[in-house]
Amino acid sequence: MLPESGTNPEDVLVHVARRLVLAYFKIPGSDSSTKCHRHRRAASKKDVASANEDISRSKCRHSPRTRRCRCSSEDREPLLNIVLSYGDLSRQTGFRTRVLGELLTLDCQPGIETFLLAFDRNPSEFEKTVCIDVPYRVFNRSAMMKFYPAMAGLARQSRIGLVHAHNLYSAALALSARWLHGYKVILDYHGRVPEEYMFLGKGGKGSQKVLEALERWVVRNSDHVIAVSQKLADYVAERYGISSTKMSVIPCCADQKTFTWEVARRESVRRSLNVSDKLVCAHVGSFFEWYEPHLLVRVFNGIRSRFDAHLLVVSSEMERIRAYLAAHLAEGSFTVVEALHRQIPDFLNASDLGLLLLRSAPNIKTSSPAKFSEYLNCGLPVLITPDVGDFSALIEKERVGAIVREDGEFEMDFLDRVIAAREDYAARCSAVGRRLTWEAYRTTWSEIIESHGLRG
Repeated sequence: MLPESGTNPEDVLVHVARRLVLAYFKIPGSDSSTKCHRHRRAASKKDVASANEDISRSKCRHSPRTRRCRCSSEDREPLLNIVLSYGDLSRQTGFRTRVLGELLTLDCQPGIETFLLAFDRNPSEFEKTVCIDVPYRVFNRSAMMKFYPAMAGLARQSRIGLVHAHNLYSAALALSARWLHGYKVILDYHGRVPEEYMFLGKGGKGSQKVLEALERWVVRNSDHVIAVSQKLADYVAERYGISSTKMSVIPCCADQKTFTWEVARRESVRRSLNVSDKLVCAHVGSFFEWYEPHLLVRVFNGIRSRFDAHLLVVSSEMERIRAYLAAHLAEGSFTVVEALHRQIPDFLNASDLGLLLLRSAPNIKTSSPAKFSEYLNCGLPVLITPDVGDFSALIEKERVGAIVREDGEFEMDFLDRVIAAREDYAARCSAVGRRLTWEAYRTTWSEIIESHGLRG
């Protein structure tokens, strides 16, 4: 029986989630009066066998118990950390950078076994493009209900201590089965999903209200919340009354081994691009979504009016971007290339300035663009719009870039200083960037899991 009309939407979400789990597992006494913990955990043999078969077919072809993450403790039975992703890891996006970056650097901890459970837009492409030394299983996002037998199968092999859930939908799944397995749920909140949904034109006010109810339920019921910026943490704490002890901040970071400043590499790539004598302005990633291309053109034309500048765009949207820039910029003043994520440091090293010109929106004010840390770690000063998470203020405080106003104006003399002391600026940017690497947040992650008694 559904809750009575007029009840809190959060209670409805909880009730529906629990009914789905009970129905899927065909658990005895599956009405709301069932209280026996042993019965609630008892999945059918068919479902457990199905989950074990799914896991055994994974690319890694081993279970978490038989193959351990390289940083696991060998002297005691480990807890199992499930990294749960409901999104799109098959394409190179900020979401993928964060999930895989944290997975490979933070989630692997001594005494805790790690397993990636992903519900992806394109599982076959995931298998082609993702190569990780961690056991995993990937399903299509439409197969969300396979989460429950998969978790049951994993729980039969090792005790699940933690589910590290990326964003709202993953955390909602994790919370719906927490009472079955007794694990802790850590919500890794990448941004204000209800506002993002509206900004991208994916729904109306009704959808926003449902997502806000989901956000409220997930944030309040998760055991810990990781926010990508201090501004997002403050927003969540104020809106939902969350204690600061339940929240941590881990920004979107760069891999410090991959994103580095190297003079020799810089000169080699600049020669190959035929821009050795140019002031190269770089834009990496999505060009139209979230960003303001008209502002980028205005800013670049302003720079070019004073310096011999060249615009370098690294993106998968090559043809569309080329057509747009050809209509707005002088011929020969720009280059558009596509690159794998591991190749991006080459192009950043060849550049002199990183562009991060985002549209003004509520979710941008609490965001944490991964490319910001990648720019800095490759020695690039950054031109950034106001109110981009914590990063706009960081630019001003550390003097590693400049703020671009809505009209495209900024302190142009800053570029004179960069050109006059390019290597000094690269060293300063790299030093600030080292504070925005996954390795820099190992201690923060360890403190989070230790605070919940998750040390194997």
